[in-house]
Amino acid sequence: MSTKHRRYYQWLILLLVMVLAFAVGCRSVADTPEDPTDPVEEPADPDDDDANDEPADPPRLGRVIIAQDTGVGSWDPPVDWSSPGEWIIDNAYDRLLDATGDASDLEPLLAHSWEPIDEVTTRFYLREGVRFHDGTEFTAEDVKYHFERVRDGTREQYIQQPVFQFFDDIVIHDPYTFDFVTPNPDTLLYNRLHMTGSGIVSKAYVEAVGTDEVHRNPMGTGPFKLMDWARDEFVLFEANDDYWGGRSEYDELMFRIIPEASTRVAELLTGGVHLVHQVPPADWDRVRNADGVNLVESPTGLAFLLIPRLAPNPAYEGDAELDRDFLTEDVRIREAIELAIDKQALIEVAGGVGEPIRHRTFYPLPEANPDLYGAQANLHDPDRARAILEEAGYGPGEARLVFHARSVFPQEDLARVITDMLEQVGFEVELRILDASSFATDIYEPRRTQELALNVLGGGFSPRWGAELYRSDWLVNVVGPPREQELSERVDELLEIAFSETLDNDRRLAAYHEVASIVAEQRWNIGLYHAFKMWGISDDIQFTPRVDEMIRGQDIQLAR
Repeated sequence: MSTKHRRYYQWLILLLVMVLAFAVGCRSVADTPEDPTDPVEEPADPDDDDANDEPADPPRLGRVIIAQDTGVGSWDPPVDWSSPGEWIIDNAYDRLLDATGDASDLEPLLAHSWEPIDEVTTRFYLREGVRFHDGTEFTAEDVKYHFERVRDGTREQYIQQPVFQFFDDIVIHDPYTFDFVTPNPDTLLYNRLHMTGSGIVSKAYVEAVGTDEVHRNPMGTGPFKLMDWARDEFVLFEANDDYWGGRSEYDELMFRIIPEASTRVAELLTGGVHLVHQVPPADWDRVRNADGVNLVESPTGLAFLLIPRLAPNPAYEGDAELDRDFLTEDVRIREAIELAIDKQALIEVAGGVGEPIRHRTFYPLPEANPDLYGAQANLHDPDRARAILEEAGYGPGEARLVFHARSVFPQEDLARVITDMLEQVGFEVELRILDASSFATDIYEPRRTQELALNVLGGGFSPRWGAELYRSDWLVNVVGPPREQELSERVDELLEIAFSETLDNDRRLAAYHEVASIVAEQRWNIGLYHAFKMWGISDDIQFTPRVDEMIRGQDIQLAR
């Protein structure tokens, strides 16, 4: 096994091992606290004779609390594609199917089975007796309505609208049987059905209350029902007693929105929360050495990327900042940016766990181009970067760019280091750090990025996300059409092969690899590194992180 991939395999193996956290006993809390962010335990009834029977079960933890930096933007699944928001809302909804936690296979959810009928038709069979949280029965009509409302909507309504164009029709045979009909053979159909936005919303609910209300209150079939929420503060769920997959063994699931990483860790160590996503390196030893908690490392599907603007956004014509020529429209400038950056140094800033990348599909996925992953993806060459700027006609400090990033760990730290690296080779950088919510709503989602934005995108273990983002119509929506029009057209041709070739697997994989090579050489995105993350987990619960980082209440069990 090559050295550059040995650590990856070690952690992939560790991912498959259940994190077993044994507690001597849960903390005792006599009464339900008034503060909704406090843990709740169900006290034993002193008049219950069975309460003293042996062997006794451990005290029941009434509320599991998770801390993360960002909350929900919209409760309508295809509207908000931020990962932290999706981790929350996914608990209220179900998809037709999903990937397993290690992304190695598919598992049935609302659809209990499926089968191909012909090259463009796939039949799905739904579970019977599933109900939405308001008691309405879930049927194929809801599936058809959900997917078609997004497909036939606009990008302004649904950020996922462009990628919902993958089907021509949904043909219903009976309330529990329907066909997806695609325009061409589609090797990624199943992958598309568990993408962001594919949680099924009740047709009756949307038609009754309107889409604006769906933004504020969900109506899904998921394992948890929304009880209360305050934007950027907390979300409180209660267990769905009638969930088709079985009721959660605890009563309430809470997400607390705590932007500061150090505060999240402090809450974990003092029992205020049970699960913390992304413990920063400065706190690793504190968590490792503390009683009652564990530090768990896990690979993720996340890619840290620089998103360069390739053309002005016509939606902002007349805007002094956005209706102008951007430095990064020139591929030479994009190359100089990548060569200025030491990707391994960035990994060290983030704690030393990760692998350099030039593309966002991760090895050893067969669709990933292995030449673009690992140490060879770190092209750091500051002397060459300076020479390229000079060849492009820019003297020291003349190549000016605006750089947006989030004020969360590790993005802010990375952005400051990247700014220093760029300035060392002759760029002049205006770094704009925004809180996570403002970055999403004011900059990234409305496509108001300028020369550069630092972003984190999931789906690294999904061949779809590493390819479809670079389809010309999608790329135009995100960063504008590249000057390299012929190469963009070539990518479209290759994606048709990658997505529809069902007979010649070598041809299909070669198409994926060529797309990745074009994107990497043209720097339509500039890959930085594949992220591994540290989770803080209380001994009161058992939880195995998924590679897609989804935090599903059903995956959390109480310690025995």
